[in-house]
Amino acid sequence: MDYKAIQHHIRVLEKNNLLKSKGKKYDISYLPSEFLQVNMEVFEEIAQKL
Repeated sequence: MDYKAIQHHIRVLEKNNLLKSKGKKYDISYLPSEFLQVNMEVFEEIAQKL
C-alpha cells in the first residue's frame, strides 16, 4: 500500500474517533481510541457482517 494511502486512511480513522495518535513526525504511535474500546463489541459485530 502506498504511504499516502496509509496516511489518508489513518486520518479518516482519527476523524471518526477510532484511532488516537501519540508522538510527532516519525515517532507516531496509533492506538484504538477510548470510543472504539468502549464499543469494540459493536465494531466486531459489524466487521463479521462484511
